[in-house]
Amino acid sequence: MNDTTPSNSPKKSTTKLVGIILIVVLAIGLIFLASRLSHTNTRLSQTSTALNESKAKVAQLQQQLEEAQDKSAALDRQIQDANSKTGVVQSQLEETKTGASELKAKLDRAVSRSSDLERQLAEAVSGSTRLQSKADEAVAASERLQQQWEQARSGTAEAEKQLAEARAQVSDLQSKLQSMQAQMSEMAAAAQAKKKR
Repeated sequence: MNDTTPSNSPKKSTTKLVGIILIVVLAIGLIFLASRLSHTNTRLSQTSTALNESKAKVAQLQQQLEEAQDKSAALDRQIQDANSKTGVVQSQLEETKTGASELKAKLDRAVSRSSDLERQLAEAVSGSTRLQSKADEAVAASERLQQQWEQARSGTAEAEKQLAEARAQVSDLQSKLQSMQAQMSEMAAAAQAKKKR
């Protein structure tokens, strides 16, 4: 009995030492795992926050894109209205020019007729009441046609002014539409890039 006791004592000490070492290693491993888990949780929390912010930004960009599309549609309607107005003004201008040309032709014929009647009146006897009356009527008609022709010229100038204003409005609206489409393209690209992230 006395011989076995000393030999078992070192074995027990070694076993305890190994157990302690294993416990220490296990504790270190648990601490390391806990640290890694905490770091991973932190990373996950940061990633989740960034993802939420990205989603909010994408939603905001989507809303801005929809608003820009609405504005673009409104500008399209304004351009269509302006083009329609331009067409109406153009038609009115053409009609006015046609009317002015017709009145000018009538005026030329009236002036020619008046000249003929005046020549006939100069050649005829001063008592030729009929020719004098015709001459007076021709002069009056010539004056009326002259007045109408001047009014037509004035209407033509006003129509040309309206046409120029309408064209300027169309050009301005087209410039605004191009600017809005460029902004829409930039916002759409930004939204697409955010979604890919």
